[in-house]
Amino acid sequence: MLIYVLKQMPHDDRTMHEMLDQCAEYYQNNQTELAKIEQFRTTYTSDRAINWYTDECFLYKLLNQALRTEDIQLLYSFRFFIIDLCAELERESEKIKNEGHLTVYRGQMMHKEEFHKLQHSIGGLISTNGFFSTSRDINIAFGFLTKSNSTNERVLFEIQADPSILGVICADISSMGSMPWEREVLFSLNTVFQIVSVNTDSTHDAWKVQLVASDQGAQKVNEYVKWLQIEIDYSSPLVYFGRLLWSEFGQLTQAENYFKMLLDTLPVDHPDMASVNLEFSHVYDEKGDYDLALQYSERALHIRQQQKPIVPHRLAACLNSMGVIYRHKGDLDRALDYYQQSLTKYENEVSSGKHLHHANTLRNLGGVHKDKGNFDIALDYFTRAYEIYQELLPADHPRLADALSNIGSIYHHREDFDQALGFYQQALDIQEKNCLDDHLQKANTIRNIALIYRDKKDWSNAMNYCDRALTMYRRLLFFYFSFIHINQMTLPRLFAHIDGIEAILVLDKDGQPILKLPTAEIVDQLDLRTIAPSAQTLQDQSSRMNLKKLKTVIAYWSARQIITYNVPPLVFIIAADTNVNTGALVNLYNDFQTIAIEDLVNKA
Repeated sequence: MLIYVLKQMPHDDRTMHEMLDQCAEYYQNNQTELAKIEQFRTTYTSDRAINWYTDECFLYKLLNQALRTEDIQLLYSFRFFIIDLCAELERESEKIKNEGHLTVYRGQMMHKEEFHKLQHSIGGLISTNGFFSTSRDINIAFGFLTKSNSTNERVLFEIQADPSILGVICADISSMGSMPWEREVLFSLNTVFQIVSVNTDSTHDAWKVQLVASDQGAQKVNEYVKWLQIEIDYSSPLVYFGRLLWSEFGQLTQAENYFKMLLDTLPVDHPDMASVNLEFSHVYDEKGDYDLALQYSERALHIRQQQKPIVPHRLAACLNSMGVIYRHKGDLDRALDYYQQSLTKYENEVSSGKHLHHANTLRNLGGVHKDKGNFDIALDYFTRAYEIYQELLPADHPRLADALSNIGSIYHHREDFDQALGFYQQALDIQEKNCLDDHLQKANTIRNIALIYRDKKDWSNAMNYCDRALTMYRRLLFFYFSFIHINQMTLPRLFAHIDGIEAILVLDKDGQPILKLPTAEIVDQLDLRTIAPSAQTLQDQSSRMNLKKLKTVIAYWSARQIITYNVPPLVFIIAADTNVNTGALVNLYNDFQTIAIEDLVNKA
C-alpha cells in the first residue's frame, strides 16, 4: 500500500530536486557522487530510469538502502524516482510478454536464520521488499556467491516466470546497463514468488531454491487498492502517506514530523490543510495527548466549515474523530453526542452511497453504547457497520474481523456463548489469513475465544487458547519494549488483555482461585535489563507506570519456564470447583508439575 500511495503523489521537478538535495546532503563529502547528482539534475529523463538504476551510483545505493531497511522518510524522498522506475519496468515488461516462460537465476549469501525460515516455507509465498535482480546465465548468478561461513549460506535461486500473467512485472535490461554480458532480468517491487523446493546442490556447494513468480498476490493487492481509493477520496495521497506512518507502521514520531513539515510548507489555503490538522489530531490521540488532539480536530472542523462548497462527509469525519477523543478521555456522553452528529450528516446529507467512514461511525456508536451497557443498541450499530464493511471491503479484510469481534462481544455479554464463539471464530479465520502471530488484534481474538471456553467450563479448550494468546502477548511485550517510540494507547490495552488471560489461569466462574502463581516472590530476582529499556526511556507516564506490571507478567512466564524445565518447582494454590473433577484438574495442569494437589483441594 505504501508504494501504491507513493505512486499517486505529485511527480514534478520540485520532487526531483527535493530528492537530489537530500542525496547531496548524504554524500556531501564524496565528490564523485556529488558530480553524479549534478549530472542527474541536468540530464535526467524519465525514459532512462533503468539506466540510472543499473549505474549503481547514489540512486542505486540509497534507494536499496531505503527499501531494505524500510526507511519510510527516505522512501518518501525517493518517490520521484520510484514512480519513474516502476513505470519504465512496466513498459519494458510488455516487450517480453510473448516470450513465454523465463528461467532466471540469482546467487545470494543468506543469513542462516533467514534461510531456515525459507526451508520451512515450501509451498508458501514470499514477496521481495525491493527491486529483484536476476540473470538468464546461471554462471553469472554463481559469481555472486562467496565462501559460506558460520552465519551465512550460499543460495542459488532458480526462478520460473511467465511475464504474461497479472502481477509478474519483469524486464530484460541487459541492453540498458553497463554490463550487458550479465543478461540481467529485473523484477519490479513487491513481486510475489511461490517456494517450490529447497535442495542441496553438492556440485556447487550451495543450496538451490526453486521459485515460481506468482500472481496469487495480485488480486488481493487490487482489492486493497480499491478500498484504499475509497479512503484516499477523503484525503490526498500526500496526506495518506502520513496516515500510513502512524496507522500501519506505528511510527508516531515520524508521522508527527511529516505532518509538521506539511503544515510548515503548504499554503494556508491548500485543500489538504484540514486533513493535515485532522491527521495531527489522530497522532496526538494515539500518543494520549487528548487536549492537543481536540485542538487539531476543532481546527480541522473549522477549516472545513469555511470551505466552499461544504462537503458533508468531510465534516462528518471531523465530528467522528472528536467523538473518538472524548471516548478515550472517558467522557462517553460527549463522545456519543459527536458520533451522533457525524451519523446524522452521513445519513441526511451524504448522497453518494455508502462510505467506509460511515461504517466507522456506526462502529464507534456501538462501542460507546457497549461501554454504557446498552447491549441491544450496540448490537444494532455493530451489525449495521459490519454490513457496510462487507459491501465495501475485500472478504478477508482485517476490518471485517474487528467488526465480527465486536458483534461477538455483545453475544458474550448476553451469555449467548455459542453465538459469540461463532463470531469470534469467523474473525479469527480472517486474521489467520492476514495477520502475523505477533499481531495484537489476533491475540485479542484468541483471548476472547479462551474466555468463552472458560465461561462454558470447557477447561481444556480454555487453557489451549489461553496459552496460545499468552505466547503471543509475551512476544508483543518484547516488541513494544524493543522501540523507544511506543504506541502509548496500545501498551495499556495490551496489559489489560493480559490481566484478562490471567483470570482464566487464576479464577473460576465464581471468582475462586483455581491456579495461582506466586509471582511476587520472584519479581525482584529478575534481571530485566535484557527484556526492556529502563523506565526513563519510555515516552510517557502511563508507560512508566506499567513497567512494574511488565515485571509481573515476565515473572509469570519465568515461573512457568522454571517449572517446564524441571527446575525446583513452585507451590501453587488450587481450590475446589464443584463442577470440575479433581482427577481432570490434575491432568489439565500436569505440565505445571503441581504438587500436593489432593491435599490442597481437601483443605479448600
